[in-house]
Formats: sequence, structure tokens, C-alpha cells
Amino acid sequence: MPDILLVSMPFGPVHLPSLGLSLLASGLKARGISVDVRYFNLDYAKAIGPALYQGLSAENPYPADLVGEWIFSSALERCGDPEAYLAQVIRGGHPAHRKRFAGVLAQSHLHHEAAIGLRPGASSFVDACVEEILAASPKVVGFSTVFEQTAASLAAAQRIKARSPGTLVVMGGANCEGPMGRALFDQNPCLDAVFSGECDFSFPEAMAGFFRDGQIRVESGVHVRPWLAGGPANPASERPMDDLPVPAFASYFRDLDLLDLDIPGGSAVLFETSRGCWWGEKHHCTFCGLNGQGLGYRSKSPDRALSEFRALKVAHPSSPVVVADNILDMGYFKTFLPALAEEGNTTPLFYEVKANLSKDHLRALKRAGVATVQPGIESLADGVLKLMDKGVRGLQNLQFLKWCQELGLNAVWNLLHGFPTEDPEDYGRMVARIPLLHHLTPPMACCPVRLDRFSPNFEQAEARGFSEVRPYPSYGWVFGVDEAQASQMAYYFTFQHADGRDPAVYTDPLEGAVTAWRTGHSRESLTQMDKGTFLLISDQRAIAPESLVILEGLEAEVLRACEGVASRARLESELSSAPGEVAAAIHSLQERKLLLVENDLCLALPVKLLSAVGAEVA
Repeated sequence: MPDILLVSMPFGPVHLPSLGLSLLASGLKARGISVDVRYFNLDYAKAIGPALYQGLSAENPYPADLVGEWIFSSALERCGDPEAYLAQVIRGGHPAHRKRFAGVLAQSHLHHEAAIGLRPGASSFVDACVEEILAASPKVVGFSTVFEQTAASLAAAQRIKARSPGTLVVMGGANCEGPMGRALFDQNPCLDAVFSGECDFSFPEAMAGFFRDGQIRVESGVHVRPWLAGGPANPASERPMDDLPVPAFASYFRDLDLLDLDIPGGSAVLFETSRGCWWGEKHHCTFCGLNGQGLGYRSKSPDRALSEFRALKVAHPSSPVVVADNILDMGYFKTFLPALAEEGNTTPLFYEVKANLSKDHLRALKRAGVATVQPGIESLADGVLKLMDKGVRGLQNLQFLKWCQELGLNAVWNLLHGFPTEDPEDYGRMVARIPLLHHLTPPMACCPVRLDRFSPNFEQAEARGFSEVRPYPSYGWVFGVDEAQASQMAYYFTFQHADGRDPAVYTDPLEGAVTAWRTGHSRESLTQMDKGTFLLISDQRAIAPESLVILEGLEAEVLRACEGVASRARLESELSSAPGEVAAAIHSLQERKLLLVENDLCLALPVKLLSAVGAEVA
């Protein structure tokens, strides 16, 4: 029987093990403490069907609706008003976001309806989990709460504490960050301790102290009951990431195998090489609430990253690898990625990257086995990107998408809209441009900006044009708290635009254009072959003036020179000495819908055929 049982409740992701719990398990074992991790979220996916589970946890419900939390709120000793939730979310959509998120809510309807049928059975599921937990007789039960795991975790914690008061019940995870952790601790006496922020080192050390003398030393971010609190801990020192243990994923695959659970799309393992965001340290993207209070960037040494990746592949040879980093360490282009390429890595990798990477950077990712990248694109309009503090321009984002398509990298990205003070004309220009882009990978989502805790938009709401900021009403309806309490525990907030605007007036056409983009992408293409003396272009876009284009002379030279973003000034200085010739070629290429021009910057739209770029990747 383990001394500590770490628990993952619904609705944590089922296609991935918990990185946090896996790291804690390794850290505890290194200190000689017996520990197990139990993935009850997998049991629930088995019970309701993995496809429905994934739909409820990750795909269609708008996150701030807290649909997963509402299902399990029926198992809480204190829950909110289920009828208000039914009327305002399931049946109608929050008054606070019914119009703003109408498209998202329409996609969510079927999963919202499914939630009604699942709610009555939530208590019995939690009861079964608690029976198994108590049968194992752990001295400590630790719950992780990320995504929508809070209600199910609290319901289990309440039952454990009522039946076994001597069992230490603790909680941690992203939903415990900063004031949210304090609120969970204050509002739920069933929790003996709450760990806020990164606790890869503090939690194992706290547990070692607990088993030694029955107390937990108090330190920043750790909330403990008075009877449990020891003296102050030594001030935490910055620990390099190389000191982290290798996460132990065995419990996840054990539970997966015991349940014989077939997850749509399969399961993967997580691999972490860095934390924080090097861009955000200097230019925090205004909408981003990720990293909470730990935005400072740090990464593992290339040797440590490489040895851990090798160990991961030995332990889980058939599993794809999802890199958990918020952004790739640029130094890895000279170290870690070339090493993977030299070893001939064939394991598909996923990485989040910045969209201003060069083509050489993308080639290096491809050679290293990276199959999918998530660039922080978020908009195609320079003005909106500036409001986000993204540090890129719209044409750079399109350049990235074009190069990914050329090199065979899958790009996953989103469009955000509805920022206060944005220029509505930017959206008119985007809508007009999108038919030219149907050959490039469309965004996965096109949705209004959220107001998330820890983001600059939240922290400086009034200065940035947000007004009437309140926690989403879902928190009160789910957890039975008033607005003041919800303000402390909420991550998602409603708002109005201080200038009274309704962004839907000018953003609805964008959502329609993106829908058409997704529909047309599979059958529309724009490819280019360089024949030396001329360019042969096949244009199968619906908007194409000609399906086959042959470019010669200066037009061909201009299009070649605009393979990446190029300025008019550079084109004019390098390609022709005759006044007006380059301008005429640019105009002709625009008329043929083969060239984008914005603020005197130009980008060729045709994608080089893979046969023409294969040598670049090999």
C-alpha cells in the first residue's frame, strides 16, 4: 500500500499522462516515500465513452462554461444553482457571452446536452473512487486540479475527510495558482494543504517533513492548516531544470491497459525541456494567462534533454511525444535539434514555437522529427498583432504557414478577435484577404479574446479598455460561491468594452470567412515549380483568375525574391534599374492574386512543390 496516493480525477486529459503528478511521483520515490498515481479520469472515460469524454474535456464546450465542473458539482456538499446553470448555459448561453461566443456555443450544444444526462451519476462515480482510495489506506491523498478537475477532486476530498479524518488531503495544480489556491484552501476545510505554483521540489520535501515529524514547514505558496504548520521553511532557491527528476508515466499506462481503453487518436507521452516564456519575459502577450506567476524562462541543458528523450523512447517506444513547453528554446537549434537529427529520430514531436522563425529553423525542426508546430499566430493584421504585443507582422505569420506547407510541417494555430481599441477596418482587410489563402492551413479556431487571470489584459484591464470585469457566472452556479469568492477562485472573467463597441458587428464576417477557408482548403491549392527560365504555377483556388500561369522575366524574378517577406525598396534596388518596372511587376502579380503587399512589404503566395524542396529537408 502506498504512503501517498496521487489522484487525477475527471476531466483531466485522457490522451496524456499528468506531467505534474508524474514528476511528483519520481521526486517522492527518490526520497524513499512509497507512492502511486491513480488515473480515475480514465475510468470515467471508459464509463461514458472516450469520444464523449474528449468532447466534454477538450473540444467543443467553451472553457468558461465549466461544463465538466457542473457535471460533478452535484457530488459536492455545497454546490450552486443547477437550474440557473441549465437555463443560462445549457439552454441559452450565459447572458455575459451569448452573443460574443454564439458560434462556439452552437458547436458545444450536443456536449452540453450530454452533460445533463451525466450529472445524476456523478456522485456514485466519486463514491466508487473514494472506496478504492480508502481501501488502499494511504496516509496522504494528493489531488491535481488542472482544466476542469476541481469539482470532482473536491467531492472526493470531502468524502475522504469525512470518513477518514486522519488521512492528509492536499491539492495542487494550475487551478491552485496564486489567489485561486488561497481561495480553494479558505473555502474547503476538507483540504489540509494547498500547494500553489510549481511544487516539484517543495511537495516532496514537505512530505518528507510530514512523515518525519508530522508537520509541513510553511513557505511561499503553501497553505496549511494551523495544526499542520511547522516552522518557516528555508527560502526557496532557484533550482535548475536539470535537477528535476525524470517523470514516471508507468501508472498511466498501467491504468490504460487495465481498462482496455481505446482513446480516439491514441495516447502520447509528455516531454518537457523548458518552462516559462522567453518572449513573455520582455513582451508578455496581452491575452496570455499561461505560466501564472512563473513566466521566467529556463530550460534543460541539451545533454539532459537528449538523455531524457532517449529514456522516454526506451520506456514508451510506440508513443508519440508532445513537448509541454510554451516556447522552444532558440539555443536548441544549435544543440538539441541537430543531435536528434543525427540520431535519425523518427518519433513525431510537437513543439510550440514563435512564428518569426526562419526557413532554416523550420528545416531543422523537420530534420529532428518535429511533425507538428503550434506558432503563436493569433492574427493576420498588423494592428491587432501590435495590440497583442506579439512582435511579428501579419505577412510573417503567412510566411510561416507557407513554409510549413512547403516543408511538410503541420501547423496548428488560432485566430483571436475582439480586443478593445482594435481597428474594425483590420477585419475588413482580413476578410478580403482570406480567399487568397485557402491553399494554406486554416486556423483551428476563430474566437473572441478571453479575459484570463494573470494576463496583462486582466492585470491592466481598465488601461487596456476592458470594463465591468467580473468572474464568469459559471463559478457561482457550479461551486455555490458569491461573486467576491468567485473573483478569487476564477481564472475566466467576463467584461465589456469600455468604449461600448460590439465587436461582433465587424468580426462576424471573419468567422464566416474562416469557415469557408476550412471548407475550401482540402480542394484548393496554389503550387509553383521553378523551371529556370520561367515559373510554372498551378492555381486551383476558387478565387484564381487563371488555373495555369507561366511567369517569365521580371515578374518571375520578383516572385522568386518574395519567397520570404521582402520590402519594395529591396526589390527595386536588386532587380531593376529602370524606374517603375518593379512596381509594374508587383502590380501585375497582385492582379493575378499571386502576391500579397502590405505596408510596402511583399510575400509570394505560391507553395513550392514538395518534390522541389525535398533536397532542402533531407
